[in-house]
Amino acid sequence: MSFGGGAFSYRKYPEGDFRRGDPRYQGKNFDANMRAAEVVRKIAQSLGVKPGQVAIAWLLHQGSAGQGVRAAL
Repeated sequence: MSFGGGAFSYRKYPEGDFRRGDPRYQGKNFDANMRAAEVVRKIAQSLGVKPGQVAIAWLLHQGSAGQGVRAAL
């Protein structure tokens, strides 16, 4: 998912693109992900940072659930 508004429903991707079969780009999952991305965009705007920075901060805050992420890039 792109926080920059570049994510589309699976129907918009060409045949052979992995996103066509990815459940995150389909139906209710896609809608929920778009709502979550909008929340992140609003938080970022209120803090004067980029949405990706908010996402990385959230991931780092997850601790061991961060799946091996130990530092921001």
